[in-house]
Amino acid sequence: MFTSPDQLSSHRAMQIRQHTTCAPRRVDFVDKALYQMPPGRRTGTWKFRLEGLLVPYGTSRKPFVYPNPTFFRQQGVWPMLDDADPLSGWSYNEYITHSSAAKNDVYGAFFNFLRNLLLQFCKRVRNSKIVFRLFNVNAVNLPSYTKDIRFDRIEVCRTVLLIQCTSI
Repeated sequence: MFTSPDQLSSHRAMQIRQHTTCAPRRVDFVDKALYQMPPGRRTGTWKFRLEGLLVPYGTSRKPFVYPNPTFFRQQGVWPMLDDADPLSGWSYNEYITHSSAAKNDVYGAFFNFLRNLLLQFCKRVRNSKIVFRLFNVNAVNLPSYTKDIRFDRIEVCRTVLLIQCTSI
């Protein structure tokens, strides 16, 4: 499951990703988006588009030699849009407080923010009693399986949206 398809090299993986993120047909769009950004954000955004690594700006890229197999499930295809950005969906004020000495390195600040958030989550999971129960049943029949179970959340795949589930 977590192996790159057909022994995908890091060079080929980067070519596949850059075919989407640095596509010549999108140059005008990218230039307009970068023009509106402050210089620190612009530099980080361009470096992320080229390399696809969420690390502080001065971090060595040498250790990153294996493509992430979760991104390359379909051979020769980059699964994200060309403007996908890890900063999207997060409040600037929430992550910028985690900046290091390089105050304009917003991707570095976001990296530090995410690392701290994940470490807090790991500590919380370690100190909590968590039970996962997975049911591979029709969503309509799910209530009969969960009568005596207390739960915080039920996740149901998107196929539920395609059927009428009035009994859930």
